[in-house]
Amino acid sequence: MTQPFALLITFLLISLFTIVFFLFRKINLLSVEQDALFKSLSSLRKDMEKAGKDAEKEEVRHHLHMRALQIRDAVYKQTKGPHPRAIEETSSEIGYHSSTLRQLFGPNHTTKMENFFKAYDVYIDTYWKTSKGNIKKVFRGKPSEPFNEYHSIQQASLQLLHELDQALGDFE
Repeated sequence: MTQPFALLITFLLISLFTIVFFLFRKINLLSVEQDALFKSLSSLRKDMEKAGKDAEKEEVRHHLHMRALQIRDAVYKQTKGPHPRAIEETSSEIGYHSSTLRQLFGPNHTTKMENFFKAYDVYIDTYWKTSKGNIKKVFRGKPSEPFNEYHSIQQASLQLLHELDQALGDFE
């Protein structure tokens, strides 16, 4: 009876070691698979973050380009004659913080974009704002006279339009 009992114990021990060996091997394989999945997940997360940043950059670029085109259109209208409403409806604010733009576009490109909006803001302050800060609606002089507010707005608009056309490439 001790021999069958010893045989049973031996069989159970061999079975136990076999099971432990296969479990240990399976745990190692799962650990390797887990590491591979973790690396894949990290890579996917980085790709998603990059895609998100690229999408954000494209959205901001498109928004600023549209605003730049609105400014250009408002200035173009002034080359034909004063259109105060076009000036009133066009904002000179860039709408984004400089640090955000620098992160998305870099310092050089951001400066060019900001200069576009600053040029329009200076134009508004110089030729369109009254002493009370409102937009002018009445201009001194007659359109037929060569040196009057009407003529100076047209000339300044032509000059600014040329500058804006050159700078529009920075938004594409």
